Amino acid sequence: MSCKFFVRRLGRRIRTCGTCFWHDESGQDLIEYALIAALIGLAATASVKSYANTVANLFGSLTNSMSNAV
Repeated sequence: MSCKFFVRRLGRRIRTCGTCFWHDESGQDLIEYALIAALIGLAATASVKSYANTVANLFGSLTNSMSNAV
């Protein structure tokens, strides 16, 4: 048996496995749910950062108002 035989046989196996992997959709739903969860997490983080500045400004103005009242 020559080396070319083994190379061709290996090439066929790689193509077969690659084709099966490419057409297999069993984990597709899980990946989609993970991407949705990641997007929700990013949106939540962005909104919390926005509210953090608003709350910090609110407490700062309250502190200044109470300091001026005394």
